[in-house]
Amino acid sequence: MHLFFAVALNTAAALAANADDLIPTTANITDLRSLAEKGDAEAQYELGRSYEEGTVVTKDDAVAVKWYRKAAEQGDSNAEDSLGTMYHFGHGIGKSDAEAVKWWRKSANRGNSFGELSLGAAYHMGIGGVPQNDTKAMELNLKSARQHNDFAETALGAMYLKGEGVRKNAAEAVRWWRKAAEKSNPIAFCYLGMAYHDGESVPYNDVEAVKWWQKSADLGYSTGLYYLGVAYFEGLGELSKDYVQAYVLLTLAEHRVKRADEKTKILILLSADKQLLTREQMDEGDRLIKSWQPKPHATMSSWQRRNK
Repeated sequence: MHLFFAVALNTAAALAANADDLIPTTANITDLRSLAEKGDAEAQYELGRSYEEGTVVTKDDAVAVKWYRKAAEQGDSNAEDSLGTMYHFGHGIGKSDAEAVKWWRKSANRGNSFGELSLGAAYHMGIGGVPQNDTKAMELNLKSARQHNDFAETALGAMYLKGEGVRKNAAEAVRWWRKAAEKSNPIAFCYLGMAYHDGESVPYNDVEAVKWWQKSADLGYSTGLYYLGVAYFEGLGELSKDYVQAYVLLTLAEHRVKRADEKTKILILLSADKQLLTREQMDEGDRLIKSWQPKPHATMSSWQRRNK
């Protein structure tokens, strides 16, 4: 699975349109549950999201699926997308990409930007009974991006970079990543860092690369943490080599990454870094790891909303 789409699908249910007054809090969870039990689809969706994330209530994916389904069966497009994502990952219900695509298509047909993004990912990967078709994936990502979905904007950049469903164009990739970065998308931050590090359509500039990786890492994105750890390990840009900071960042990245190949890559560098540390330095690093928290951001992106 393409790294971007793995992350995007895992966060596709992030945005609850026009539901800020229903975001679960300790103060309103009883009222929210009461509304949900009376059949309010928006409340059912938010209650499901609360159970999926473990916000206010104890995390329970099976209960999340129950409430997502109730809302989805009433035509709530956010719930349709979320239910599809639960089926895709097998969270709280048996894994079924065919069911995932069914619900993503319903959401996309209602014009939900995350439903369009998720269905685009299905075409990109060729799962759930749909043929692999990057042209169709690009079409759906464009629809989503026209609604200013920062994940779709980031996906478009990735597709332009690789020439998937469109003529390869690194400059266009950077343009889309900048749009997403304006919305504080940590994946876009990370891509911009890599563009400057590689000199891809922008002048090679490791100072700029480190700046973007720092923004990504600050929001807790595992790949951003990894690249910033590499930057401290190698002393890139204006950074001095700092093996303690590298240890902290690489450890945080390893804790968050899910893909086995990504985890292995991090562990190899982490092992090399540990050999350069004294016991006292490792103890200092462990203290920093325990106290580390993602930084709050003035503009809350959909990714932050899901992963706060």
